[in-house]
Amino acid sequence: DPRNQTVVRAANAAGKANTMQPTVAERGATLVIENARFRHVLDRRTGLFDTMTVGNHSLLDAPMSIDIWRAPTDNDQYVKAQWFAARYDHATTRAYDMAWSADGGVARISVTMGVVAPVVQRIATMKAIWTIASDGSVDLRMTVNRDTRMPFLPRFGLRLMCPKSMNRVSYCGLGPLESYIDKHRASWHGVFSGTPTTLFEPYIKPQENGNHHDCDWARVSGDDMTLGIYATQPFDFQALPYTAEEMTAKAHNHELEESASTVVCVDYMQSGIGSNSCGPELGKQYRLDAESFEFNVLLRPEIK
Repeated sequence: DPRNQTVVRAANAAGKANTMQPTVAERGATLVIENARFRHVLDRRTGLFDTMTVGNHSLLDAPMSIDIWRAPTDNDQYVKAQWFAARYDHATTRAYDMAWSADGGVARISVTMGVVAPVVQRIATMKAIWTIASDGSVDLRMTVNRDTRMPFLPRFGLRLMCPKSMNRVSYCGLGPLESYIDKHRASWHGVFSGTPTTLFEPYIKPQENGNHHDCDWARVSGDDMTLGIYATQPFDFQALPYTAEEMTAKAHNHELEESASTVVCVDYMQSGIGSNSCGPELGKQYRLDAESFEFNVLLRPEIK
């Protein structure tokens, strides 16, 4: 079996710790999915979770978001003009239709969503199925169709604003240094650990940093709570003390202000770094410019 067996065990365990059927209730602009173990609230306007609570532990300080922006690197100095013109830095998520059911020990929510930005055409359309198991695990299966008239994407994935106390990080992928699809010869596959502070790379000019490529799983822990992130397809993972917006806005490292949360990014892919500050533009094989792709990930809360 070529699959990472930690991922297989996590997927098989999801929902088995608690067999109480989750219920789904429509409350205003939200759906509340809950049982005696957990309570998750999904925003019907975005199709994403506003809160995720297991026991007395909150997993999110702020609503979940679809993430396509990164703080431009020195090598993005030319393509970033296209990204700003496409308003990628102002992109948000909008849900267009939604259906849900609850039976067989799980709740399922199907939603059609779009990544949109002010005054420009829709950037991408997504069809997502959220499956919430009885232990509070959340499985996402998403098909993404990108408007190919738009520039290639800096990244695509989920951003989770976890509590600041969840500051112990481990991952199985390329490490221990930062790694990207085209920048990883100083890394090797293994299991590594750190904190958002130690995983941050302090470039003089704030920019995208601290990514870890080709991950099978990652965990963010603190206060007796762990959020496990598992996928059968390799993903890019990042846990930093700063948001991409903060690193975009500031010109010098000493000006950065830490987020009140641990900023966790789980990406289907992040475009490569390249060498376009003084060399050729990023090679096509390293760009996130596919017309369609599938993004699958399991978020599994684990309480000690």
